[in-house]
Amino acid sequence: LGVDRGSDFCPAGGICDIPNRSGTYFHGSSAIQLKGMTNSPKKIVIFSEGNVSLISDVSINKNNCFFGLITKGGITFGSNTKLAEGFYLTDGVLQTESGNPQDERFLGRGSFIGWGGVILSRTLQESDSKCFPSEKFESFPELFINAPADFSYGSSLFWEATP
Repeated sequence: LGVDRGSDFCPAGGICDIPNRSGTYFHGSSAIQLKGMTNSPKKIVIFSEGNVSLISDVSINKNNCFFGLITKGGITFGSNTKLAEGFYLTDGVLQTESGNPQDERFLGRGSFIGWGGVILSRTLQESDSKCFPSEKFESFPELFINAPADFSYGSSLFWEATP
């Protein structure tokens, strides 16, 4: 994907906006908080060596758009994050935060992979928790159709062998 490790999109750490231009971005080992995006018509992939928290919703446009976040540290969806669409992969723990006492439901659309584990911490009010899940994950087929070429499997070649 051609990541330039010398060019950190969030060099000071802290709270950063998700980049607003298509591209592949890198961040070092310090923990960061990312503010989300809504219906962005972009293809964005972020690589980070540290922990990343998403503190607002990430919603992508279904027409030719993609968002991917790949980290060595963990990925946390903050208590204010109600929707996250995209491809999320971490070597650490992938988790949702609780904002007790009355959490909002979390909807994840796409792929959510935590090699170090997955922790789902949301808790709804007792009346809601018996009928509705606190966290819900759905497939997002458009995401894979719109993925950058480097995310695709290699093409297959098939031919019939002559007997």
